[in-house]
Amino acid sequence: MRRNALILVGTLIILLFSVFVYVTSDQMNKKTQTIAHAMAHYAASNNIQFLQNKFDQLFLQAQYLSEGVQALTPSSARKEAFQQLLNHTADNELQIASQWIWLSSPDTSFISNRTELKQINRQSIIDDSKRYSPKWMSYPYWDKLTQKQLVTFTLPISNGNQTIGIVGIDIDLMQIHQLLAAKGESGYGYTAMISANRKIAMHPDEKRIGSTIDSFPEFSNYSAAIHADTTRYTNIIHSDFLDLPVLQIYTPLNLGYAQNWMISVNIPVFNYMDIPNKIRRNLIYTGIISIVIMLLILYFALGRWQYEIQRRQTLEKEKKELALQSERQSRENMEAQLNNLKNQLNPHFLFNSLSSLYTLVGKDKELARQFVMKLSKLYRNLLLKHKENTVTLKNEMDFTQHYLFLQKIRFGEALQYEIDVPEEHLSQYILSQSLISLAENAIKHNIATKEQPLHIKITFDENALVICNNYNPSGNSTNKLGTGLKNIHRRYELLGMNFIQPEITENNYMARLPIIKHTF
Repeated sequence: MRRNALILVGTLIILLFSVFVYVTSDQMNKKTQTIAHAMAHYAASNNIQFLQNKFDQLFLQAQYLSEGVQALTPSSARKEAFQQLLNHTADNELQIASQWIWLSSPDTSFISNRTELKQINRQSIIDDSKRYSPKWMSYPYWDKLTQKQLVTFTLPISNGNQTIGIVGIDIDLMQIHQLLAAKGESGYGYTAMISANRKIAMHPDEKRIGSTIDSFPEFSNYSAAIHADTTRYTNIIHSDFLDLPVLQIYTPLNLGYAQNWMISVNIPVFNYMDIPNKIRRNLIYTGIISIVIMLLILYFALGRWQYEIQRRQTLEKEKKELALQSERQSRENMEAQLNNLKNQLNPHFLFNSLSSLYTLVGKDKELARQFVMKLSKLYRNLLLKHKENTVTLKNEMDFTQHYLFLQKIRFGEALQYEIDVPEEHLSQYILSQSLISLAENAIKHNIATKEQPLHIKITFDENALVICNNYNPSGNSTNKLGTGLKNIHRRYELLGMNFIQPEITENNYMARLPIIKHTF
C-alpha cells in the first residue's frame, strides 16, 4: 500500500513538475527575447545619438570658422589672418582632416591649414556647393592626399547679402567610426552610415566604404526606411557581414544641410530559444532523477525524511526571522538618516524665523501678528514638502517668495527683492529649501536699513539658479560656510554634483545653485 501510494504521488509530482518546467521556460523565453530587443534598442539609441551629436559638433566648428572668416574679410592682411585662424581651429577635433577657405576674389582664392592641399583637390566640392547650396554636406569621397574616406561641410562667406566665398571642413569618417567603436555600446553589433547617393560612408568593413548599398543584402530595407512614416525603421534581417540575424534600426541623420543621409545600427539577435529549451530539458531530467531518488529515500527511510523536513522548516523559519530583523534594522537606519536631515533643516529655518519675529514684536505688534499667520502657512508648506529632496524651480521660488514677503513685512523699504526667471525653466529641478537657505543668509549676514537697503535678485543663467545681493556685511558676517550652506554643499555631493562656494566681490555676493537633471 505504501509503495503504491508513493508511486502515485511520485507520478503526479513528475507530471506537475513537467508542466511547471514547460510553462516557466516558455515565459523565460519570452522575457529573454523582450530583454534582448530592449537592450538592442538601447545600444542603437546611444550610437545614433553619439553620431548625431558628433556631426552637430563638427558643424558648429564649421560655423565658428565661417563667422571668423567673415569677421576678418575687411582686413588688409587677411590672408595671414585666415591662415592663423585655420591653424588655430584645426587642432580642436581629431576628426577634422583639413580646413580650407575659397574666396571669389583673385588675391586670396584658396587657403588651407595643409600646405599640400590645393584648390584643384577640392574643386569638385566647391562646384557642387555653388551649384546646390553654399550650406552643404558633400557625398563621401576618397581623398588621395590623406588616403582616407572624407565628407566635407561647406558654409558660405557673406558680405552683406552677397556670397563671396566658401568655408570647408573635411571630416575623417574613419576617425568618427573608431570613436564610436571605442564606446563599446553595440557589443558584437556595428553601425553603418549611408549617404544621399546610396553609398556606404561608414562601415566596420573598410572594403565596403565608398560602394553602393545595392551590392550588399544587409541594406535591402534602405528604400523602405527612406519612405517610412516613422523616424526609426526597425526590422530583423540576416547580416551578410556578421552572418547572423540582427535587429536593424534605420534613422535619418537630422542635419538640415544633409538630406536623406541614414544611420543603420545592427545588433545581433541570437536564437534565444536554444537556451530555454536546454534549461527545460535539464530541469526535466534533473527533476525526474531527483524525484526517483526522493521516493527511494521516502520508501526506505521515511522517518529520516520527516526529520529533515522538520529541520529545514526550522531553519527556514529562523532565516525568515533573521531577514525580518535585518529589514527592521535597515528601515530604522533609513528613518534615522531622514530624521537627521529634518533636524538640520527645519530647526535652522524655524530658529531664523523666530529670531525675525522676536525683533518685529518690539516694533509693531499688529505687523508681528500678520507675520505669525504668514509664518504658520509657510511652515506648514515646509513640512508637507520636506520629504522631497528635489522640487521644481516653480515650487522652490514660490516658497522663497513667501519667505521674502515675510521679511518684507519686517524690514519694509530696507529690503528689496526681484525674481526674474523665464517661464520655460520653471519645470526644471533643484534641491528643496536650497534657495530659501541662501535668501536667509543674505538677510542674516548683511546690513538692511532704509539708508543702506539690501537688494536681492534671483535669476537663471547657464543651467543654474543665481541669487545675488549687494555685499554690505553686518557684524555677524563670515566668509565660512554656515549651517545652511554646509547642508546644501553636502546634499549636492551626495548627488555627485559640485556646489561652488559663493563668490564675494567688493560690492556683490553671488551664489549659484546647479540644476538637477533627475529627481531623487
